[in-house]
Amino acid sequence: MRLQQLTTFAIGTGAVAAVLAAPTAPALADSEAHGSAYGVRAIGPVAVPAVPSVTSTDGRPVRESLVRLPGNSLIKASGLNAAARPGQGSASVADVKSERLGLTARSVTAKCVNGKGVSELADARLAGRPLALRAKPNSSVAVPVPGLGTAEVVLNKQTRDSRGRLNVTAIDATVPLGKGRTEKLSIASVRCAPPAAAAPRDQQGAPPTSAAQPGRPGAAGGHGSAVGHPGAGAQPNGPAHPGSAAQPRSVVKAPAPRPVTGDLPVTG
Repeated sequence: MRLQQLTTFAIGTGAVAAVLAAPTAPALADSEAHGSAYGVRAIGPVAVPAVPSVTSTDGRPVRESLVRLPGNSLIKASGLNAAARPGQGSASVADVKSERLGLTARSVTAKCVNGKGVSELADARLAGRPLALRAKPNSSVAVPVPGLGTAEVVLNKQTRDSRGRLNVTAIDATVPLGKGRTEKLSIASVRCAPPAAAAPRDQQGAPPTSAAQPGRPGAAGGHGSAVGHPGAGAQPNGPAHPGSAAQPRSVVKAPAPRPVTGDLPVTG
């Protein structure tokens, strides 16, 4: 398959991509706890928007389906489904075939629930090799592409962002096109956040400070101030150590300065 064919397809399907992307644009919007999912997306000369693509933004479940992926020179698929609800996302794609990758699969699915995810590949083969039903997270496979280089394929790709949201993509591939150009292909991708009941953390990611408990000497509240120990005060010569009662220290007065002969007078 030639690069010229890929470029021609990208131009010819621009209108189709725009139509498909328009109603589903919010699915890729950044959100804290909303589940989201999409079936297939390709970025590069062959531009396939994330279809079908959904995000649960109002607390209600949402689902979209596509009978067949629009014709293109990179991947063929049918029976595409995407569903999402708060904290959950699921996606499935059937009859997957990519001649460039040597990839075939009866079905590709991904699911993410409350911060935990899994993906499955049914009757899948890559470059002539059978693929496990459930690959370990982030299993990497190199696939030679004759005359162009090596495609990097990650099965059951799982990443977590700084907010704790988990992204699971059943198949994530970077395909060489020659002349330094690549095509990015993702199949069955979902995102979900951990349960809202998870312990809150401050901006630095540390657990919140717990209040002092009776019977535990030195339990601190706030910034190291002693709690529950009457009579304990701050140290005169420095702040109290966090978690310990302040200990008084004896203070030694400094001697008064004396005049120095031949210099400016110094008085006490």
